Amino acid sequence: MKKGNIGRLGAHFSVSGGLFRSVEEAVSVKATTMQIFTANQRQWRHKPLEKGAVMAFREACEKAALDLVMSHGSYLMNLASPEKEKLEKSQVALREEILRCKALGLFEGTSDFVCKTGPILEGAYWVFLPVVHLKILDHHEHQI
Repeated sequence: MKKGNIGRLGAHFSVSGGLFRSVEEAVSVKATTMQIFTANQRQWRHKPLEKGAVMAFREACEKAALDLVMSHGSYLMNLASPEKEKLEKSQVALREEILRCKALGLFEGTSDFVCKTGPILEGAYWVFLPVVHLKILDHHEHQI
């Protein structure tokens, strides 16, 4: 690190009032990085991103010149669930998160892919990565 450079400094910023507002908030506190939820993290269904909101967010990010902008996926995802319905919902949620990130120009993200509030399959951490890999490869191009 260069002398005087403290590295990346940021936080999780609210998208209340519009995705672009999170960038404004990050800039106002002199953050160099930020994280957002691209959709409500506590619901399975999300309204589609609006083209105007996507463009405003991308323009705000470009203008702010942050080092890193990333997303955090839904708290509901459990890609190791032994419950078929929850596993299928989780796979769809991951795919949708990837598509929202792609639309927003976000190439890094994080999530709690294995929910701590429900049961998980024995050996889940060994099967987790192939499941994610297959679902990522299975997605279609996102249209806004």
